[in-house]
Amino acid sequence: MARRLHFAVGALLGLAAATCSESTQPIAVAGTYRLTTVDGHAPPSLVSATVNADRYLVDGSLELSADGRFTMLLSTMLDTRSGGPLVDSVVAVYWGSYHVDGNAVALYWLDNTQQPRTFPGTASGAAVTVTVSDGQVFAAWAALGFGRT
Repeated sequence: MARRLHFAVGALLGLAAATCSESTQPIAVAGTYRLTTVDGHAPPSLVSATVNADRYLVDGSLELSADGRFTMLLSTMLDTRSGGPLVDSVVAVYWGSYHVDGNAVALYWLDNTQQPRTFPGTASGAAVTVTVSDGQVFAAWAALGFGRT
């Protein structure tokens, strides 16, 4: 009887180990990504507008390193032709750390006043979507979609 009990306990432990072996690790997101969408539309995309100028997001990249650091470069064009002939290009640079929990991604950085900011997002397969608002380039929240390069 003791032999049957050991066999039954062993079988149960084996079954438990098999069901617990499913990976709960976050998906691998480290890599280089290129901007593919702004609020669901291909760039260039209008991200802010005033009486004197319109700002367009024209290109971007996102680098997620394996050590938990990120760099995001966003190329914008400031069109002030409504108030004059000037068209100017600016590259906004964001860097900091990131965290992955399942398919949720959060980018953490300090703005120019040293206030902590978080850009929440998601990752799936070869794509990352990040929702950004910085009060400078983006007057309102914008969902930026990036595809792995």
